[in-house]
Amino acid sequence: MKLNITTSLLVAFALVACGGDDDGGTDGGNAPDTNVGTALPTNLPAKPPVNLASNSSPTSYRALDYLTKRSAMLAQLNAQGAQGFHYFGTNTLHGVTFNLYVKDSDTTFCYEILDKATTADTFLAQLNAQGAKGFEFKGSFTDSPYTAGTVYSKESNAPTYTYEMATTPYSAVGFLNQSNAKGAKNLFKVF
Repeated sequence: MKLNITTSLLVAFALVACGGDDDGGTDGGNAPDTNVGTALPTNLPAKPPVNLASNSSPTSYRALDYLTKRSAMLAQLNAQGAQGFHYFGTNTLHGVTFNLYVKDSDTTFCYEILDKATTADTFLAQLNAQGAKGFEFKGSFTDSPYTAGTVYSKESNAPTYTYEMATTPYSAVGFLNQSNAKGAKNLFKVF
C-alpha cells in the first residue's frame, strides 16, 4: 500500500557533533540525558489494522543486483521506476546484497542521484531544491570508489516537498514528543 505523504517532510538527523540535544540545552549533548530509562507512555493509541484488500493493485517485489557504479544504479532505478516499481532499499540476506523494489500502485517513478552534501546547511538546501521539483529523499548511495551520493525519487503526479532538520532526541519519550509535535503540523518524519 502506497503511503500518502503530506506536502511537508521532516528530516531528522543526529547532530550531536554540531551541538544541541533533545532538551534544547547548550551542553552539546555531553550531559547525561535525564530521560534515559524512562518508560514509554502507556496511553499511546493503538495502530489501526491495515486492510490490504482495499488496495486496488496487487503488491509485487523485485530483488535486483546491488550495483556499485552510480550510472548503472541510476539506470536500474529509472528502468524499474518506469515499470511502476519504487526503490525500497538495499538489503543483505545471508551474505547477498541486493536492491529491493516494490510495486503497489499504478504510479511510475523517476530517480536522480546527486553528490552528497558536505554540511547540514548544504544538505538542507539540496533537499528543498529537489523537493520543489517534486523529488522525495530516498536515502544514500555509495559507489565505487566510495563516493557518496543522495538518492531522490519522483512519482508521476508528485506533490512538492519542503524539508526541515531537527536534532534527534536521545530518549524514546523525547523522540515521541518531537514526532507528535511535528505530526500535529502535518510533517512526516524521515530518518
